[in-house]
Amino acid sequence: MRDYEVMRAQYEGLLQRRENLAMDIERKRRGKQLEFRIIEPPIAGQFPVAPDRTRLLVMVLLAALGAGAGLTFLLHQLKPVYISPDSVYQDLHVPVLGSVSLAWTQNAKTKRRRAELGFVGGLALLLVFFGVVYLGLPRLTSIAQGIIA
Repeated sequence: MRDYEVMRAQYEGLLQRRENLAMDIERKRRGKQLEFRIIEPPIAGQFPVAPDRTRLLVMVLLAALGAGAGLTFLLHQLKPVYISPDSVYQDLHVPVLGSVSLAWTQNAKTKRRRAELGFVGGLALLLVFFGVVYLGLPRLTSIAQGIIA
C-alpha cells in the first residue's frame, strides 16, 4: 500500500507538470498574437528636452578659452620667467650681481613675429568658425533633424 501511495504522488506530480507546461505553451502562443491599440496619441511637449544649443555653444567657447588661459597660467607658474633683476631678488631673495640683456637677431625676430601672427590667426579662425556655427545653427539643426527623420 505504501508503494502505491508513492507511485500515485509521483504520477499526480507529473500530471501537474504536464498541465503547467501545456498552459505555458498556450500562453506563449497567444502572446505572439497580441494586438496593441493606442488609446491616446503621443503629444510633443512645449519645451525642448535638450539643452539650449546656442547657450551651450557659447559656454563651450568660453570654457575652451578659459582652459587655454588657465593652462598658460599654470605653465607660467611651473616655469617662471624673470624679466628684471628686481623680480629675481623679490621672488628668490638672492642678490643679483649683474644681468645680461637679450639681443634679438633678425632670424629670432622673424620667428617670434610668425608665432605671434599664428596665434592671432588661430584665435581669429576660432572666432570666425564660432560665428559661422552660431549663425548657421538653426539651419544645421533642421538639416540634422531631416537626416534623422
